[in-house]
Amino acid sequence: MFFGTREDEAQRLHEEALARIDGRDLAGAREIARQLRGMRWSGAFEIEALAARAEGDLEGAVRVLEEGVGLAPGAWSLQQLLGTLCSELGRLDRALEALDAALRCEGVWVSSVRYNRAVARMRGGDVGGALADAESVLEDPATPPFTLDALRVAIDALARLGRADDAISLVRAVSSSLAKDDVDGRAALAAFDALARARAGRGEDEVRGAIERAVEGLAMRSEVIDALALLPAPEARVRYRVTISAPRPPDAPVEIEGYLRVFEVRAHDEAHAVALARALEPSSLRSAIAVEDVKVLGEDRGPARVVFASGRALFGA
Repeated sequence: MFFGTREDEAQRLHEEALARIDGRDLAGAREIARQLRGMRWSGAFEIEALAARAEGDLEGAVRVLEEGVGLAPGAWSLQQLLGTLCSELGRLDRALEALDAALRCEGVWVSSVRYNRAVARMRGGDVGGALADAESVLEDPATPPFTLDALRVAIDALARLGRADDAISLVRAVSSSLAKDDVDGRAALAAFDALARARAGRGEDEVRGAIERAVEGLAMRSEVIDALALLPAPEARVRYRVTISAPRPPDAPVEIEGYLRVFEVRAHDEAHAVALARALEPSSLRSAIAVEDVKVLGEDRGPARVVFASGRALFGA
């Protein structure tokens, strides 16, 4: 903020505006941003930039943030968002300049900024720098929201540096820091373990074992798909989109009735496509899975495998 009066009210409005952006009420969010500008609250620029980004106007978002950091250079969150959006636009020098400025700000959340700088460095080809930032995030006790994202950057960087075996050790080290009862965390790390082992050229049974641990723990992450893509597979002819539904997993919250998932699959035929999709659901649910829809997307020769899986969509209350 660049003026400290009425801070509680400004913070309340700021949170409301973020909720409006999440709900796609961009006009309402911009009206709140107008009020916040009148209160000289630097978060107004964040709201305006996020609204522009939601509309696909990254250039407009960057212009707003440049104005904001000019008026409030000590607002680390504005510097971070500016760096992140410039990174997405490929303006990597400006991105790193803004992220470095964020790290010099008072009260900065270092892990947040260093994670975003790791991503920008990877995009710019500074693999060693990206790894250093990602490892710093993993070592920071204030990190938890960024742990898995930083771990993915570190695994990718180690692979590019020819150190894929070190990625396996890194996943093991992160896993050892988890609480014994963190079942979800261990399942998620199984997906990273599978990717690290696949990148390191470990045996197919070893990689598939890690994939199975992730699937049984409901940790359907992109790392599972990426690990599968590194395993040998027979040739396929067609890409399909398979939509399945499944009942509530045993350990899910009581208000959840079930979920939907969408897969894109390269397969020989429809039955093969459905089988590949089913194989990525927990064994305890496979007999109850319903195939809601199968569409042919067109010819797509290559290894037969799942090439895309959507996020889990939960329904019911």
